Amino acid sequence: MAVVLVDQDGVLAGFEQGLFGAFKAKHPNGPVVAVADRRGFYAREHYEKLGPEWGKAVDAIIRTEGFYRNLDPVDGALTALEEMRQAGHHVLFDAPYNQGQPGPRLSARADWREVLEPVLAGQQRPNTAVPD
Repeated sequence: MAVVLVDQDGVLAGFEQGLFGAFKAKHPNGPVVAVADRRGFYAREHYEKLGPEWGKAVDAIIRTEGFYRNLDPVDGALTALEEMRQAGHHVLFDAPYNQGQPGPRLSARADWREVLEPVLAGQQRPNTAVPD
């Protein structure tokens, strides 16, 4: 059995495609940057270079309730998660996909060692996205 840490954006969920679509829908005349043309990690920073109002527009979109929940899964991601679960691996997420599930939460501010050590030592069952 292995413990597998899985990222959300670009691994499970198509963040870039979701942002692109939402931005085009909300700002049809805005300076939309195609997914293939975007550079850098933070979309907000890329759009801010086109004007400060566009960085704020990106923030507004990604902070909209349901934005992350409604992202389409990356091709093959759900199958891979199911295969890991069936193989007996514990799957941990760095995003709140497991809300409502018991167990530790990982976040950008979490002390990863404090969260992972009890799981790795077998003292605590980690969250899983796919119910048993």
